[in-house]
Amino acid sequence: MKSLREQYELPYDVSGFQSGLVDWYNHLINKTYDELDANDVCKMMRQNILRELAIEKGFELLFGNPFDGGIMEGELLHT
Repeated sequence: MKSLREQYELPYDVSGFQSGLVDWYNHLINKTYDELDANDVCKMMRQNILRELAIEKGFELLFGNPFDGGIMEGELLHT
């Protein structure tokens, strides 16, 4: 399976700006769809990154655990 970067032709953030969000994004785009977790999905929705894909994966995660979340229980449902 292709990474998000390969599948959607996403560039790395090479701005040189050192932040956790930039690090997360550069790590995120190397993941495959199956590797996405609740933390990724919540951040993707908040940051408006591949929102449709995040919603699709979010539903998949919610069916597995309605209380799933990256930071707090139920965050995925709330987002």
